[in-house]
Amino acid sequence: EVDIFYHQLLEAFVRHFLALTVSLLLFFQAYSVFFEYLDIKITYQELELHSIFFWGITIVVIGSIVEGLLHLKLITSMRDVSNAISGIKRSPWAIFFRRSLLLIQLVISTVTTSLTAIVIQQNDHLMNLDYGFNAKNVLHVDKPAIQKEQYKKNISAFKQRLLSHKNIHSVSSSTASPGMFPLRYEIWLDESSQKMQRPHHLVGVDKDHFETFEIPIIKGRSFAQDHFEDTMAVVLTKKSVELLGFHSPSAAIGEEINIETFTSSPFKINGVAEDCYFNSIKRGIAPYVFMLYGKPDLYELPIGFDIRFKNGTDLAKAQEDVEKIFLDVFNDYSFISGWIEETMKAPLETEEIYQHMLISLSLLIIAIACSGVASLSSFFISLKARELAIRKTLGTSRRGIIRLLSLDFIYIAILSSIISVPLIQKISQSWMSRYPIKAELTFIHFAIGTLFVLLIIAGMLSINIYKIIIKDPSEELRSE
Repeated sequence: EVDIFYHQLLEAFVRHFLALTVSLLLFFQAYSVFFEYLDIKITYQELELHSIFFWGITIVVIGSIVEGLLHLKLITSMRDVSNAISGIKRSPWAIFFRRSLLLIQLVISTVTTSLTAIVIQQNDHLMNLDYGFNAKNVLHVDKPAIQKEQYKKNISAFKQRLLSHKNIHSVSSSTASPGMFPLRYEIWLDESSQKMQRPHHLVGVDKDHFETFEIPIIKGRSFAQDHFEDTMAVVLTKKSVELLGFHSPSAAIGEEINIETFTSSPFKINGVAEDCYFNSIKRGIAPYVFMLYGKPDLYELPIGFDIRFKNGTDLAKAQEDVEKIFLDVFNDYSFISGWIEETMKAPLETEEIYQHMLISLSLLIIAIACSGVASLSSFFISLKARELAIRKTLGTSRRGIIRLLSLDFIYIAILSSIISVPLIQKISQSWMSRYPIKAELTFIHFAIGTLFVLLIIAGMLSINIYKIIIKDPSEELRSE
């Protein structure tokens, strides 16, 4: 008995150890590809490899001992091992375990499929969202790394050279372009409301800013070059108007506000612009205050230029032309530029990666579920082979055979749907709570997982049912 036990233990240990080795190799390969794809640098030490190896070896040893003892008991009891194991597999507990395992697979398939549909819907909603301004065909050019006075002297010359280009529609300069994160300042109306200060994003712009980005002014006006009083004027967004307590955009026109740091005199509200996703789609609508740059210190000079090209322009060629003008005006300093539309969509690149990974994971889980349904249906058919042969001999219709074999799977599918729906709802709500902008979810997003599960069951089950229907029942009865 000791020799038999050692022999079975060694055989089981080698088999399990090989399985662990292959699993770890696949894990480390997937690890390197996964984190390299996401551009995340994590060392092997941070993965706590000692814990992974400890638990892996522990599972191998325990599994080997259990399998060795099982075979030892079967062999010493003088029972045929294959028949004994077959009997164990056909026991009620084994059948219950198989059904439970398939239920878990179907629940995971339902949840991941529905969540994939929700992620795709949310990302598609964000990608096609109206920013509140026109980001297409707008090139941002960083200011040159030159002395302050030299830069200040050449700003107007650079703009004039650009506007003389046949394909350029407009040019503006500001202290923060879309996709950037401008500084925040406390703003209040008067001394009585100073304790009710509200933080706003403050952006220094020129008179062409609203034209370049096509930001609609819903009340009042923007800035004009020939209006001297505009140097102490501001344009608010609707969100800012609401935050300051005005009941409508019209009520804010002509009123004065105080801005932290710029406390020497108040600023007059010239106009109210439409809300826009100026800094990031993922951050939602924020309150903005626009003022003409030229103030001392922070808002004296712009940090870059925004250039709108006309529709139909060869953008690559036009960008090269802008670079030549830039190098000529600013005496051959480095040229750094980027398209505003790409900048706005950059935060969504990570979401797209997650989407592709979730789709791949869903396909893998669906494949595993297909395997589980096919395996369990084949097993149930083998259990009922004699009964099915007798029923076919006695004239049972194909519909009756289909009903007999599919009833168990229908119950499992219904139960998996009941379990999956609250899980999908909880996980999706938790995930979408990260976004201030949420896509509208419909019944189909929650039902698509169940539909996929039903298709899996119908497809895998129909193959095995077809095999049993075309099989001659006399062959089964003869073998019995």
